[in-house]
Amino acid sequence: MASPLDSTYGVWIISLFLEAILYGIGLLQTWLYFMARPSDSAFIKNSVLVVFFVETVQIVFFFSSSYSRFVNLFGVPQLELIWEDSLQLAAAYLGAFVVQIFFATRVYKLTKGQGKFSLATIGMYAIFVLAVTSLVAGIAQTVWSYKLRSYLKLGETKAVTTVQSATSLACDLLITLFLCLFLTSQKGDIMKQASFFTSVDER
Repeated sequence: MASPLDSTYGVWIISLFLEAILYGIGLLQTWLYFMARPSDSAFIKNSVLVVFFVETVQIVFFFSSSYSRFVNLFGVPQLELIWEDSLQLAAAYLGAFVVQIFFATRVYKLTKGQGKFSLATIGMYAIFVLAVTSLVAGIAQTVWSYKLRSYLKLGETKAVTTVQSATSLACDLLITLFLCLFLTSQKGDIMKQASFFTSVDER
């Protein structure tokens, strides 16, 4: 028979393990980026640094919270949220926001010049609004959870948590849609350029 802790502390340990792996991958990607792209604009470099810093904050407080529960309070089931839990949650929402805003600027760069009220421009503003809404809802959920101070009461934040999750998902889907549409529309030109360079090399 499975222990009741499987669905709580068990999931916690698995999440910590997976996040540590993903953080290591992100650390490697950050290092490779700065080695390979030293001439990129300050905006892009700063965006990468901000995301890396926020993700570092998140995993540091995740480890801190885990140490508090599994070492300092070993053997004592914890139902209370501590301040490290709130900080890592806020860091996760902030990191997602920075990435979404960055992609919004990429969509704008790729589609600018198509008219002030073009579908692409409207889409860019929609991405921005969804990203901001997601961040605001995430901060509200974080503050509310901290005030409740209990996992048993997290159901009270269901409405604002749903708004955060829905707007974040919609924002990511919209970013993906616009990037796919733009890259598909440019596929012919890209293939022509590739074939041109190939023919030149063959000569």
